[in-house]
Amino acid sequence: QTSQEAQTLKSLVASCSSLHSTVVIDDCSPHPLPDLGKTRVIRLEKNSGPAAARNTGIAVVATKVVACVDTDVMVTTAQIAKLAAYVTDSRIGAVAPRITCINDRTFIGEFESQHSPLDLGPIPALVRPMSRVSYLPATVLVCNMQSIREVNGFDESIRMGEDVDLVWRFIENGIDCRYVPSIECPHRTRTSMRKMLKQRYDYGTSAALLDQRHPRAA
Repeated sequence: QTSQEAQTLKSLVASCSSLHSTVVIDDCSPHPLPDLGKTRVIRLEKNSGPAAARNTGIAVVATKVVACVDTDVMVTTAQIAKLAAYVTDSRIGAVAPRITCINDRTFIGEFESQHSPLDLGPIPALVRPMSRVSYLPATVLVCNMQSIREVNGFDESIRMGEDVDLVWRFIENGIDCRYVPSIECPHRTRTSMRKMLKQRYDYGTSAALLDQRHPRAA
């Protein structure tokens, strides 16, 4: 981790400190994590990807609701509590806020603020494949624990698109997912053009597998 990444993680943990419990999954980072106080940290012995990391955290949660949060996004306890209210009913499996881009006035910041694949727009929606809001990113994803266990969590064999796959499995099992853009969580952009293009390329590699697993959904 760079010093900025370490500070971002510390700030995120601090902003969620009043939650029932906070668990940080270290997916075999080559750099030591900063001191996170009393926050529980679980380190994976090999880099296993976001699905495995999230499943590891979900497995130790004892509450009825779990919030999966990436390290490069800003979210507060109050925002998570508002999202959690949607999934206390097990008929709603997952809900996500609007992920906005932090526009630092660089070229990448300007571009991503208008064309981020994580920003699904200002209109709320019931998620449905092939609709205006056809998936939810797991940048911030709040889930009902009963529902996520019913579909066996994230598929750890998928490195990219694992969040889309989870949402579509919810829907295929009759469990609704909702998009709530009235809650906005700022997301940091990639730090270089190369990293941004690699992100888009990596996202694209998931399309064929998702189409195979969910015919006519992608």
